[in-house]
Amino acid sequence: MTSSSPGTSLIADTMAVVLWLEQRRLPPQARALFQLATLGQATLYLPGMVFAEILYLHERGRISASLADAIALTTEQTNFREMPLSAEITAAAARINDIPELHDRLIAATGVSVGLPVISNDPLMHASRWVHAFWQ
Repeated sequence: MTSSSPGTSLIADTMAVVLWLEQRRLPPQARALFQLATLGQATLYLPGMVFAEILYLHERGRISASLADAIALTTEQTNFREMPLSAEITAAAARINDIPELHDRLIAATGVSVGLPVISNDPLMHASRWVHAFWQ
């Protein structure tokens, strides 16, 4: 993905959301997409698994962003939306055989199931033949 335009829709993985919530460094294109969503010019979907991972990482003290922060992002910003885990997404995950970790596979499958790229720093997601992922 090389450019953004009004109406751009993407899936955001856990690390991208955490970096945004904690105001940490994101690559320029990823940061620009989050900013466009804030301005209402792009839509970023947060898979249900992202909320679960943020809960887990926060409870273990590995990140300062909390589940409440992630929920607030989707309730206070209209262009940040939750995409719940569904049977369709789980079925798509079953077909993704080159990402071994289930949580990452479910996030990837969210993008695959709706035909959207995933903002991710995960090298396995980038190498997957099933997923269009970027982290620039």
